[in-house]
Amino acid sequence: MKSLFGYGITTKEIAKSGGWEIFDDNFKEVRIDKYGNKLLPSFMFEPKKSKLEITSPGIPPTHPLIKKAKNLISELDYYYDKNRFQIWITGTNGKTTTTQMTHYLQENSEIGGNIGIPLGKLNPNKLWVVEVSSFQLYYTKIAKPNIFAILPIKEDHTSWHGSFDEYKKAKLSPLKRMTQRDVVIMPKSLDTPTKAYKILYENEEDLIKKFNFTPEFEVPFLLDELIAKTI
Repeated sequence: MKSLFGYGITTKEIAKSGGWEIFDDNFKEVRIDKYGNKLLPSFMFEPKKSKLEITSPGIPPTHPLIKKAKNLISELDYYYDKNRFQIWITGTNGKTTTTQMTHYLQENSEIGGNIGIPLGKLNPNKLWVVEVSSFQLYYTKIAKPNIFAILPIKEDHTSWHGSFDEYKKAKLSPLKRMTQRDVVIMPKSLDTPTKAYKILYENEEDLIKKFNFTPEFEVPFLLDELIAKTI
């Protein structure tokens, strides 16, 4: 049995493949959807019968479904392909704008993730530019980016994570899975051990100086150079 937790944008897209049991607090009785999936109340989840669980990222770790799960992964894990180039962007503020700009500047790319587009809708043959939230990253155990852009992190979502330290830990968690062929751009204040090539910055002015930006706006060439580093 394969299980999905929650019936939001993420899990609805995955559910199109059929063969899932979907558990949600809003389901009051057992039903079958148009893809042949079973829709069940959350209390009916039996972990011993489930070989795989994928959760809607908004469900907190304190929820009974999460506590019972034995084989839980994220949407990022489910669609992960080590041969597909991915740029991930996270932070507390500005990540959606940064993700949109990166997608605009990078030809032959697809945009998705926390920006409101599930990964299942993206073209698997293109470069993925993905906005990743702390909720998604908390549940991610396998997937990693080739380029990871971390914007400044401020205290947020502490009720979901339990503390600011746990929130920050989730945001930085991909660093432990990145390799020497990957690149991370991150604030100096968040400098964390990783095998990835690190580009540290203090603020936006520091980044402008570091990359010798000019009025001609050389960001597209910068992205090409960073991607070349990882190949």
